[in-house]
Amino acid sequence: MADDPEPSPKTDDPGPATEPELVDHAGIRVIPPVAYALCLAFGFGVNAYNAKDHMLDQLPWLSWLGLPLVILGLAFGIWGIKRFRFHGVDPHAGTGSVKLVLTGAYKYSRNPMYVGLLTMHMGIILLTQNFWLLVTWPFLLLYLRLHVIRREELYLCAKFGEEYQEFYRRVRRWF
Repeated sequence: MADDPEPSPKTDDPGPATEPELVDHAGIRVIPPVAYALCLAFGFGVNAYNAKDHMLDQLPWLSWLGLPLVILGLAFGIWGIKRFRFHGVDPHAGTGSVKLVLTGAYKYSRNPMYVGLLTMHMGIILLTQNFWLLVTWPFLLLYLRLHVIRREELYLCAKFGEEYQEFYRRVRRWF
């Protein structure tokens, strides 16, 4: 096989009809709301079949913190979504960005929708005192950080260059 010639654009190029499209998104396969729904389904599902006493059952006062966290997380996430929509940007992960959103919640966090999602999840954990939901929280955090945010940051840096790098330096990832 060493005698095979190297590929050449003239002889091996099948033409523009089969060239891949340029991709204008971060390449996220499982969007965060689906990952979150899977965490909730797992936590409530396992709890339904294995509702033993856990440490959370010993701390009923923690449930009082749950509702404020759910409300704060929901409000912060919605604030991020509304800022996206105000600027004409699709808030769904995995879609392309037409511009950077730098106002509102994005002055405090580069990822207010994910901060809101994680805060809301912790509030539901405390409200329900569901140990299995607590087990899912670090997995959700790692999924968002390593799969979603990492890809989005690389995509936004490539697309917006210095403007994104300045935003990256000025605003923290979480809060």
